[in-house]
Amino acid sequence: MINPLTHCSELALTFTSDRLPALSGIVREIQRKLGDRYIAGLWLTDLPRGLTWFNPYYRLHKELAQGYNDCALPYVAPSWSWASSRRRMSFCDLNYRDHVFISEDIQIVGVDIKVRGSNTFGEVQEGVLTLRGRLQVFTIRSAQDLVVPGRQSLFVCSNKSPSQLGLYHPDKIPESQLRKTTEMALQPLSFEQSITFLYLGYFKDSKSYLQWAALAIELITGTEDQYRRVGLGYGRQDEFPQIEDFWQESETKVLKIL
Repeated sequence: MINPLTHCSELALTFTSDRLPALSGIVREIQRKLGDRYIAGLWLTDLPRGLTWFNPYYRLHKELAQGYNDCALPYVAPSWSWASSRRRMSFCDLNYRDHVFISEDIQIVGVDIKVRGSNTFGEVQEGVLTLRGRLQVFTIRSAQDLVVPGRQSLFVCSNKSPSQLGLYHPDKIPESQLRKTTEMALQPLSFEQSITFLYLGYFKDSKSYLQWAALAIELITGTEDQYRRVGLGYGRQDEFPQIEDFWQESETKVLKIL
C-alpha cells in the first residue's frame, strides 16, 4: 500500500500554507479512531517511521534543470516534517504499511507544536522535536548510480571503510553545488561534503530486507543544540554491513530539531 502522503505532497495548492490545513478534516477523523497525537503531519507513535521520507536526488536535479527554485519560500512546517518539502516525496519503502521498525534507536524527549488559530490540525507556526540519539559524521560523495546507467547518486561514505555505506538524498540541493552546461541544463559538480547524521534505527521492509535509516542534520548558526533536517540516509544492511559498526562508536546526544 503506497502511503497517501506521497500523493498529498504533490498537490498543487494556491497557497503553500494550506498544505496541512487541506488535510485537517481527514486527520481529525483518523485521530478520533487512533487516539494518537498529531504533530505537523506525522503521528507521534509512528516515529521514527514517519521521519523516513525523502526527496529522490534524481528528481531534485531534474526539477532544478527545469528552473525550479525553492529558495525563500514561506514556512509551512518544521524541517523534520514531510510537509516542509515542496515536491512529491517518497519513503524508504513504498509499501509503507509493511515498513516496520524492529530497532528504534531514538528516544523522544519532547514535542512542542504551535499552530496558527484554533485548528490544532491546521497551519503550523513552529514545531520542535527534542530527541536523544546517536550522532555520526559521514562523508557524502557523488558517484555513478548502482542501478540506473548514466544517473548520478549520492552515497554515505567514511574514510574508515573502502565501500559505500548507503544512499543519501538531500532535502534540497544548494545552487552553489550546481553549474550550467552549454546546453543550459544544470549538472551537479562532483563533490564531497561532511554531514552529521542522527541514527533512527533499522527496519524490515516489504521484501523482508533489513534497512538502516538516519536523518541528516545541520546545526543552526548561533545555537548549541538546535538543528534542522537537511536530508535522509539509508541502505540495506546486507549491502552495507559495515554501517552497524559505525553506529556502535557514535556519540549520544540530546538535541532539538526545528
